[in-house]
Amino acid sequence: MKPNTTKRWLLLLTLPGCCAAAHAADTPPDTGGSAGSPGAQSGGDKSGGDKSGGELTPDRPGFTNGSDTVTPGHVQIEGGVTRTKTLADSGGVRSTDGPQILVRTGLNDRTELRFTLPDYITQGTASNLAGTGSGSGGGGQSGFSDGSVGLRYKLYQSKDGNTKVALTPSLSIPVKSAVTVSGHVDPVFSLNGQTQSGARWGLSSNLILSYPTQQGRRVTDYTATGQVTYALSGPLAVFGDFYYDAPVGGPPSPIADGGFTYRVAKNVQLDLETGRGTGGAAPVQFYGGGVAVRF
Repeated sequence: MKPNTTKRWLLLLTLPGCCAAAHAADTPPDTGGSAGSPGAQSGGDKSGGDKSGGELTPDRPGFTNGSDTVTPGHVQIEGGVTRTKTLADSGGVRSTDGPQILVRTGLNDRTELRFTLPDYITQGTASNLAGTGSGSGGGGQSGFSDGSVGLRYKLYQSKDGNTKVALTPSLSIPVKSAVTVSGHVDPVFSLNGQTQSGARWGLSSNLILSYPTQQGRRVTDYTATGQVTYALSGPLAVFGDFYYDAPVGGPPSPIADGGFTYRVAKNVQLDLETGRGTGGAAPVQFYGGGVAVRF
């Protein structure tokens, strides 16, 4: 590894620990965050006044968000659907959530405005969802999750554009429904770092500090994520992602996932992913897919 490449990786690993950590921690398995796409780690937007918007760098798929911001004058919409089930010995609950809409628009060269729209979620056991369960109505639960509004501010970018660090604060927007995540305005802070090694390898990491409301009480939640990406050829790339949530007073929730991204056009990317909880409080399996489009 070249010396300047080594410095980039060390910067990525040490900078988040020296700053107030944070990230919009989407409750798993809503995996709407990633730098896993061809070129997403290759310096991102170097367009300056380029009205084409530079490299498309979605936050999906995966748990780990990148550090790029959308070019001013452009709007980027990302969305998808995830199917999740807990293991049989943990209740066998199944859920589907979507469309996981994230709207991003650039305010200036360093800042973007972000809106996450409420997801529609259906959940229940296999028998309930089939209408054969003994629960009320026999059909499980369905409703909308909370939305959010936030900003991303790019704190640092190396001269070659390959290494970046950004801060992403957000506030949840409560929605009253049968599957409401919190029902309160909850703050989340995310510190996002990414770098590139060579033309194909990329590394991203997030440090997340959130204050969700659970059973009417504000709690503290710490989360760390990491993602490795590799550009296979042309528009196709693969990624591996790891999520570790450590709520104060609660069991940890480690989850691993991976998948593919495919650049259909300069401003359109498709993705597929699958993952599984690796122990603790996350006995889940999930799969999903989505799209990112820039206008």
